[in-house]
Amino acid sequence: MRKSRFPALVLGGIAALALACGSPIPGSSPSSNSGAAVPAGEYQCYQYSASSGFLYFGKVKFSSGGQYEATPGGSGHYTMTGGGAITFTDGPYKDSEWTGQYHANDGKDFKSNTVIIDPDDLKISCHA
Repeated sequence: MRKSRFPALVLGGIAALALACGSPIPGSSPSSNSGAAVPAGEYQCYQYSASSGFLYFGKVKFSSGGQYEATPGGSGHYTMTGGGAITFTDGPYKDSEWTGQYHANDGKDFKSNTVIIDPDDLKISCHA
């Protein structure tokens, strides 16, 4: 089941942030099979607060073989469905019971490859 989207204001801010943070990885999107993976690379992560704006959270590096390395935090593994749902199978995000959702650059709502991490009803948006 797909989680609800951010309010339009937040999505607009995330899109602007993504444009400011660098160019997207061309031609990448999740595959339709269960062996899908987040495109490899370093993703800069921000949390949005209405009172403070964007707050830097850190970075996550996704590598081949379903590996991730969070700074700060440590490393672990993940799996991703063809629909983009991410389950962290070990490491700091698993220990914290976090989940994620991958969104490919669609040139509209997501101007870069984006991973939304969902800790405790917060949204942390990570952009390649």
